[in-house]
Amino acid sequence: MDTQMIGLNLFDNVDKLFFTLSIIVTVTFVISQLLYKLGKPIVIAGILAGLIVQHIPISRKFFDPSSCDALGKLGIVIFMMLVGSQLDYHHLIKRRVNIIVSTLPLVIPFIIGYLCSVFIVHIHLASEVGKRDQLLFDLFFALAMSMTAFPLLSMFLANNSRINKRIAHLALFCASTSEVVFWVMLGFVLIYFQHSAVLINLRPFDILFYLVFIIGVAPRLIRYVVGKITSIRGMLGFILVGCLLSAALSDLVDLHQVFGGFIFGVLLPRDNELVKKIHNRMSDLITSLLLPAYFFATGMNTNLNFIWNPTTIILIIGITMIASISKFGGAFATGRLMGYNMKESALLGSLLNMRGVFEIMLLNIGFEIGIINNQIYTILIIMTLLATFSSTMLSPWFNNFVDPRSPDQVRGHRG
Repeated sequence: MDTQMIGLNLFDNVDKLFFTLSIIVTVTFVISQLLYKLGKPIVIAGILAGLIVQHIPISRKFFDPSSCDALGKLGIVIFMMLVGSQLDYHHLIKRRVNIIVSTLPLVIPFIIGYLCSVFIVHIHLASEVGKRDQLLFDLFFALAMSMTAFPLLSMFLANNSRINKRIAHLALFCASTSEVVFWVMLGFVLIYFQHSAVLINLRPFDILFYLVFIIGVAPRLIRYVVGKITSIRGMLGFILVGCLLSAALSDLVDLHQVFGGFIFGVLLPRDNELVKKIHNRMSDLITSLLLPAYFFATGMNTNLNFIWNPTTIILIIGITMIASISKFGGAFATGRLMGYNMKESALLGSLLNMRGVFEIMLLNIGFEIGIINNQIYTILIIMTLLATFSSTMLSPWFNNFVDPRSPDQVRGHRG
C-alpha cells in the first residue's frame, strides 16, 4: 500500500512538472512572437510571462513553477557554457591596443553605479547582507548597473541587418571585452562574499585549488579528451557531463553554478568541428525549452507590490536613467576615442545599453545568496526591461543618421 502511494505521488509530481512546463513554454512563446513583431528581444518574454501568470489564479494541483526550478538552472548553466564556447578571446588578445578603451562602457557605469549605491541606494534598499557588509552590496549593485548582454546583442544584430556593420562589429567587440571583465569581476565578488563576515565557514584553500585546476590542469585535459573523440554523440556526452561537473565544482567552492558552466565553455577548443556542430544543435533546444523556465521564475519572483509608492517610483526612474546615461556615455566615449563620429558613437551607446540574459542571471545570483532583497531585485529587473526596450527602439532610430558608407568611400566621394 505504501509503495503504491509513493508511486502515485511521484506520478502526480511528474504530471505537475509537465503541465507547468507546457504552460511556461506556451505563454513565453506567444509573448515572444508578439515581441518579435514589435522588434523587441525574445529573451524578455519569459520575464513578462512570469509577471502575467503570477496574477492568474491557477490551481497549485496542476501548476507549480517551483517544480521547474531545477530545469531552469540547468538551462542557464548550459546556455552560459554555449556563450563561453563562442567567446573569441584569441581575437581580443590580438587587438590588445583597443581593449582598455573598449571596456569604458563597463568601467564608467560601474564607477557611477558604485557611487550611486554608496550615497543613495544603500540608504534606502540594502538587504540584511548589504547592511552587514556595505562594500559587498555596493560592488554587486555597481556590477548590475554596468552590464551589457552580449548574447542578446548578438541576436538583436542578427535580426536587424540594417544596423551599420562597422558599428555592429565594434559593439560586439566592446561587449565581448566587457564580458571577460564582467566574469572576472563577478568571480571577485563571489570570492569576496565567501570570505566576508556574512559566511561563517570559510574555505580559502578551496578557491586556490579551484583556480589552479581551471588554469593549469583543465585546459590541457579538455583539449586532450576532445582530440580523442571522433563521433558527435561522444562529443555531446562529454560536453554535457563536463559542463555539469564544472558547474558542480564551482558550486562546491561557493562560486555559482553558472560560473562553472561558462568557464567550461571558454576552455573548449575553438577549432574543433564537432564542438561547433554541438553548439548549433543545442542552442535551439535550450532557448526554447529550458531557458523559458529560468526567466519565468524571474518574473514570478518580481514583486510589483513594492513599486506602488512615490519613493520607489522615483528610485526606479532615477536608477534607470543613471544606468542608461552612464552606459551611453561610456560607449560614446569609446566611439570617439576610436575615431568614430558623434552619430556613430551615439549608435554604439544605444546598442551597448542592451541588457538581458547576463543582467537577469546576475540579479538571480544576488537574490539567491541574499546580497540583494526582493525590493531592489524588483527595481533592477524593471530597470533591465526599460533599458532594453529603449535600446531596441533607439538603435534603429540612431542608425538612420549614420552614413552606411565606410570612411574611405566618404573621403573618395568628397575628393
